[in-house]
Amino acid sequence: MKCIVCGRDIIPGNKFCIYCGVPVTPSEEVSMPVGDEESNLIKLSDENGNDIFFEFLDFINFLGNDYVVLLPIDDDADEVVILQVEQTGDEESYTSVDDESTVNVIFSMFKERNKDFFEFER
Repeated sequence: MKCIVCGRDIIPGNKFCIYCGVPVTPSEEVSMPVGDEESNLIKLSDENGNDIFFEFLDFINFLGNDYVVLLPIDDDADEVVILQVEQTGDEESYTSVDDESTVNVIFSMFKERNKDFFEFER
């Protein structure tokens, strides 16, 4: 499968293009056009198997590690979630980032890259 944005090959099972960060839409799902708000929605499962929906906001590489910045699709959500992307063979998984300084750097990078699209508290 090829990325709909950059055209590069997607590793089977990945949820994001590792080159441009766009969420991957499995071919059996309805594909949304680029630019459509719903094309940025992804579904992840928690440790109990519950589905949680997020809006994909950004894909950031920091010190050789990849991170995704996600916003929970919830009326009460006012904070982003930052997860580390881990690649094991063809499998991709997402883990929480325990180091607070890393989270702060990733969030600062996100704010700088997206300052024209979002209003951030100072």
